[in-house]
Amino acid sequence: MVKRLGFGNTEFRQDLDAPQDHFLSQMYLKGFTDKQKTLWVYQRGQSPRQSVPKREARLKNYEVGDGHRREIEQLETRVEPILQGVRNRQPQLEKEQRDKLYDFVALTIFRVPFQREVTERILEPPMKSLLHWWTEFATDHLNLNVSKNSNPLKLTPSSHTEIMLEKARKVSKILRKEFNHALIYAPADTSFVISDNPVVTFRNNKNRTATLGVELTEKDVELLIPLSKGVCLILKRRNLEYPREADEEKVRQINEMQMRYANNCLYASVCDQDIARLFDATPSAILRVPPNIEPRTNNSH
Repeated sequence: MVKRLGFGNTEFRQDLDAPQDHFLSQMYLKGFTDKQKTLWVYQRGQSPRQSVPKREARLKNYEVGDGHRREIEQLETRVEPILQGVRNRQPQLEKEQRDKLYDFVALTIFRVPFQREVTERILEPPMKSLLHWWTEFATDHLNLNVSKNSNPLKLTPSSHTEIMLEKARKVSKILRKEFNHALIYAPADTSFVISDNPVVTFRNNKNRTATLGVELTEKDVELLIPLSKGVCLILKRRNLEYPREADEEKVRQINEMQMRYANNCLYASVCDQDIARLFDATPSAILRVPPNIEPRTNNSH
């Protein structure tokens, strides 16, 4: 059975026998399960459903190519013990551990379906112009019969994965060079949730509001990504002044950011109708203006 979700050509498939790739890894999703290893999945307008990490956040033939899969699997293998240490309140990250964690954050930014949609939106105009030129040239000068409806320039899954990995490498270098980090922990009776687009870029404003979708080039940009139901990572260029222990209001704010960044789904360790109602009532920030997370070149305007 195939269930179509989201926008564009993205299809979420639930057939366990089909070859599928996770865009959020199982080892990451396991940090958001309950004591019974249940992962609760929320979708707007629907009741929470019970699942497991193996079944979620995956698409058919999403990361094509054994080389691509190996590179991603190797990164996940390197970061898994670091995530486990952070979840167990490891007091401090060594530089090598921090760098591997930053690699994971950069990969997660571009690995999700929403960023693949953004790539297609960015490339669509020049690709259409090139296709139009080729169609006219082939028809007028080569006497070839080229259908105007053909689209040989459409990105393949393999091309998408290559673009994703290259973007992640570039952003990881920036994070390693320029950003500091803080780990904040949720109170025992609360928990963080994540969306299917879990790395949020934002800027804190003086009026105690936050602007989402801020570019990585802005000096005051912050990035956040919950690493488990109990801990959230925040990155910023300057020293961070976050308390190690978050209060309930901070957890609520971070969870609301995740809801606003969600493409389709929210993942949590609890089945809570209040979360479902809040998710339904929270408008999406990403469907209106896609965040430009990529660093701009010196020639950009």
